[in-house]
Amino acid sequence: MGKLSRLEIKTLRRKQNIVSRYLASLVITTVVVVASFRLFRPLEAKITNIELLQAEMYVSTFVIPNEDLIQGTLKVTLESTSTYQEQPISVGDSVGYFTDLIYGRTYKIKIKGDVGYGLQTFYEQTYYLRKAISVDMSFSQYQHTIYYQLSGYDLFNMIPTDTFYVDMYEENTFIRRDTFTIDPTRYLTGYGELLEIKADSYTYQFVIKYDYRGGEAILYETNFLTTTNPTIDGEVFGGLDYIGYYLYINDFALKIKGPEAKVLLKGNGYETETLYPIDTNPMIQDNITLLEPGYYELTVYLDLGKGFEQYYQAYVEVGGLEQTWAN
Repeated sequence: MGKLSRLEIKTLRRKQNIVSRYLASLVITTVVVVASFRLFRPLEAKITNIELLQAEMYVSTFVIPNEDLIQGTLKVTLESTSTYQEQPISVGDSVGYFTDLIYGRTYKIKIKGDVGYGLQTFYEQTYYLRKAISVDMSFSQYQHTIYYQLSGYDLFNMIPTDTFYVDMYEENTFIRRDTFTIDPTRYLTGYGELLEIKADSYTYQFVIKYDYRGGEAILYETNFLTTTNPTIDGEVFGGLDYIGYYLYINDFALKIKGPEAKVLLKGNGYETETLYPIDTNPMIQDNITLLEPGYYELTVYLDLGKGFEQYYQAYVEVGGLEQTWAN
């Protein structure tokens, strides 16, 4: 190759500068378009029960909070083509109350909250409000006894008599019938107990019936599964700057092997673990104060012979709605 002229050298250097600037621009462009982002977890929420009383509706909800949930944004709404009502709710178990309902109308019930993208719907259920008898049952077990309680309302006088029955079955074999009277306001209420049950995973059926056209009609039916495992009953509640709890441990089958229960409270940057002796006193009771507003999770662990295992969990809000509640 011959010697380059001064003009050719200048031209070559110019080309080199242009290529260098082009390559530099590619690097700069790459740096600009690369960005980081964070995923938000959806809120876990559901409607656990709907109870009617005349033109009023009580909606029970359950919400598991996460770190993205903005405090004070949780609500349950009742919506139709011409109606909108909303009620604030808390984490864990809550109840929303709605009035002035119209029978024959379809409503949408929604649980809403804000996890950083504005108000969103995390659960939705369609409910057709028809003329019907509203009734519900709840149960508890203590050793070899099942306790039941029922409540309901016959708003439209659909039960032709003033009595109704609760039939009880063990593994589909009839045991007993309890008879109750409907009060003059057509309110159904009843309480009873079933003694000497088989406690280890037996299924008991409860069927509410009433007389109808020479026979019987079934109003409500449900099952209850017995257990010999320990149970924990009580309440966890939140206030403006504290969380309180009192919990009773029932271990009639003596399955708990460790002398202590462990309670873990965490949330909102706070975490504490406390051991409570339960060999002589099965009650756990405490107040945790000076907490920052936010959502907290309380978990109880018991030792059944293989180390501590999670046995009870509750979610509670501090600095918001003063209600609780356990899972």
